[in-house]
Amino acid sequence: MKHEIEKELLYYAPIPSIVNENIKQFLSQHYDPNSIEKLIKENTPFFSKLFGYSQYLKEIVLSHPGFLNHVLNRLNEPFNKEGFMEEVLSYLEFSQESKSKFLKILNNLKQREFLKIAMREILGLSSFSESVGEFSDLADAVVHLVIKINNEELVLNYGMPNSEFCVIGLGKLGGRELNYSSDIDIMFVYEKEGETTKGIQNSEFFDKLARNIIYDLTSRVNGGFLFRVDTRLRPDGEFGPLVRSEESYYNYYTGRADTWEIQALVKLRFVGGEEELGKRFEKNIKEIVYSTPILESDIAQILSIKEKIKGDEYNVKKCTGGIRDVEFITQALQLVFGFKEESIRTQNTLKAINNLFSKGMINSDIEMKLKTSYILLRRIENYIQLYSNLQDFSLPVKDNAKMMGIYRLLYSLEGEISGDEPQKLLEVFKKMKGNVLDVKKTIFQNFLDIKGGEEIILFLYNSDEDDVKNLLASYGLNPNGNSFNFISDIVSKSTKGGIETSLGLKNLLRVVSKTKYPDLALSNVYSILEVTGNLPIAIQIFLDKNNVEFMGNIALLKEVFVNILRRKHWVWDAAMDPEAFTDYLRGNLFTKLKDFLSGSNLEEFVKYTKEVYEITLLSMALFRANNLLSTNEVRGIFTEFYDIVFKNFSKFVGEEFGIIKLGRWATGEITFFSDLDTIYFINHEVNSDEWYNVKNNVEKIHNKLNEIFEIDTRLVEGAHKGSAFISERTLRESRLEEWQLIAYLKSKCLSSSKRVEEKVSQAVVNSINSSISNDLNQKFYELRRKAIKFDSNKVDLKKGEGGLLDIEMTLSKIFYSSFKRVSSEYIGVSLITMVEKLKEKINISEELKRYISIILSIEDVIKIVEKSELNDEVLKYYGKTSYEEFMNLREKVIEWLRLEWK
Repeated sequence: MKHEIEKELLYYAPIPSIVNENIKQFLSQHYDPNSIEKLIKENTPFFSKLFGYSQYLKEIVLSHPGFLNHVLNRLNEPFNKEGFMEEVLSYLEFSQESKSKFLKILNNLKQREFLKIAMREILGLSSFSESVGEFSDLADAVVHLVIKINNEELVLNYGMPNSEFCVIGLGKLGGRELNYSSDIDIMFVYEKEGETTKGIQNSEFFDKLARNIIYDLTSRVNGGFLFRVDTRLRPDGEFGPLVRSEESYYNYYTGRADTWEIQALVKLRFVGGEEELGKRFEKNIKEIVYSTPILESDIAQILSIKEKIKGDEYNVKKCTGGIRDVEFITQALQLVFGFKEESIRTQNTLKAINNLFSKGMINSDIEMKLKTSYILLRRIENYIQLYSNLQDFSLPVKDNAKMMGIYRLLYSLEGEISGDEPQKLLEVFKKMKGNVLDVKKTIFQNFLDIKGGEEIILFLYNSDEDDVKNLLASYGLNPNGNSFNFISDIVSKSTKGGIETSLGLKNLLRVVSKTKYPDLALSNVYSILEVTGNLPIAIQIFLDKNNVEFMGNIALLKEVFVNILRRKHWVWDAAMDPEAFTDYLRGNLFTKLKDFLSGSNLEEFVKYTKEVYEITLLSMALFRANNLLSTNEVRGIFTEFYDIVFKNFSKFVGEEFGIIKLGRWATGEITFFSDLDTIYFINHEVNSDEWYNVKNNVEKIHNKLNEIFEIDTRLVEGAHKGSAFISERTLRESRLEEWQLIAYLKSKCLSSSKRVEEKVSQAVVNSINSSISNDLNQKFYELRRKAIKFDSNKVDLKKGEGGLLDIEMTLSKIFYSSFKRVSSEYIGVSLITMVEKLKEKINISEELKRYISIILSIEDVIKIVEKSELNDEVLKYYGKTSYEEFMNLREKVIEWLRLEWK
């Protein structure tokens, strides 16, 4: 190649040192170097910028040299979506026999159009807004085509559904501002429930379609992926279904979506598939988003989530003052003013900023700072990613050549290099970040109020130690203990300064100050934040009023839960949605546990049981502490868990074995750390070889499970008293003592054999009936006198007068006085059900049921919260009653109890 051409190439190149070598590589692979050299001479700026920066664009041209003439002949033409789709579809008839072949053609044509879009922007033939808009249109077209070919394929196999389908874009795709190496945020919507002409449910058909679309967009088997895909912005995120019906989306977003999820919908736009459905969905979601004005607390909640994903200082997207901050500020203003002003309900960031200014909602200074910063930061991001087509958001500060190339592209610089381009790029970057931070501060001062007298909080990270200690003391904390270190660590690891930081810290200190033991509460909060990896954004978390209440309620959780959290910190984030998590618990973990016997050994079963137990224990503590699940729901989950475990226990042993569960477990009232009252039933003759074989197997499994949770076998009767086993004959013929009559009344059998379960049930009934005597009331009286703690000055919810044991014994006495013979329908019922069955004999049945419900609710809290006690605050939050009302109700119950035992 002639020297003058090489010199001219150096002149225009963003990185002069690489352009000629890249051109030579291209020429060496071209079939006609003379003609291409002529083409280079006629289009030197084009070739210089093509081969003088991006390795990705170079690779496209090396792989597809034929793209050059197409691009050069159409440089002045923007991307034509309809023309592109017609061209791609024209190849369809030639690739009918192979979807893979069609996708390869589609990928090649997508790369060709990307090359043209990028070169038009680099050469200054299109603006930033035009180039990202064109690339977004290209993505729309690709998605639509992939939907079409997959839908046709599935219809052949599964029939035609009676519902339409579309793909919805979010994020930068939704805003028509896709960057050069962006993933595409999408959701899948089908019109309605129903089935295909071949009897397949619509939900199943469209789930297959969505998964095929994702695979074809992301697979590299056809010469490279079309687009990276992210579906995590859908309802319930990764835990939610991949596709939903139109109505299901509306129900979610109007019922239980978080504020940040509504904020994400600002960018929602129809992308591909059935247009009528997509446009209707887009319109209806927009009405949901802007149906009510956003509150200050909502803005704080969104901000707290954004702060969780901050990047380092050179990350143009996630740094403080970066692209994400501009988008957040803009979307927050849209949510504030969009309730009344329709013109700002646009998905595009720059259009939103323009419209906010034109409607007088921001001044010209804010408009200019936001627009200028956004465009420059986005262009820097594009050029970082254009270099090698990687999802990189960080300035290459250690690579001077790249830094120079980005700066020269940013300002269309040509000619000799000055050498200070990297430094100038850093200065521009820092200035843009500063502008964004100025706007952020101005905007959010209007929403987040820091009251007078709390100035130290505003500048805590830069205050004297004595001032900080005085502040901590004012919140009831010991300034000379660990509290000072905890706060210092939280602040030093958090984003420094800013109104949001100040408000978050204030809320944190306020919530721990409201507990009975502030230092312990802060210590627990610190430990939880540390083990869940949330320490760097701790005070931002407390911007959300829901988080403040949530953290306040779990601040005094017992150490056992914090220790489990250290091992399973993912439960923290997953448990934010109790409905989704309990579905996951039952639908995934419990189901796997239930099916674990197949092809597994005992060691694996015990190991997995412990795993699920800890997850269940921790999640239920988080839910119960925050009243997100009722005591009945929590006890139901614990009962379900133990039933699955011991049902499998029975399967391991064999069909002639059963587990008789007693007490709270049998009645579904079992809670945190409750003993599992158990009798092991062996359906063989005592001391036979079969008996001992079963016994040995049971003891081995019992010992392993007993290391996970407490199994209590002290209720065994007859000749085997003190062992843990009972036979059918012994169970049927035993004459029960009064305390066993109470215990057996609350019993059920678990076995892999229905026959064994029925046999045990009948034997229990026979044993009870043969043990009922005329002097039973006197025996119950003596038993109560020994078992109950009669201390009028102390409220003992379990063994005290008026406690659960007292009520259980009294109901048993009434029951045996009322029924001379027992049938299986009365065995294994809860206390409240027992009251229902005996309500004709109890003159305060409604009050008693209410009283039992309150005690069960409070019992949970006492089990999980450190140093918890019965007080007005606890009773109001968990028992839905006041301390005074509860004590009046207790007095009434005790009066009834005393009359019953007269």
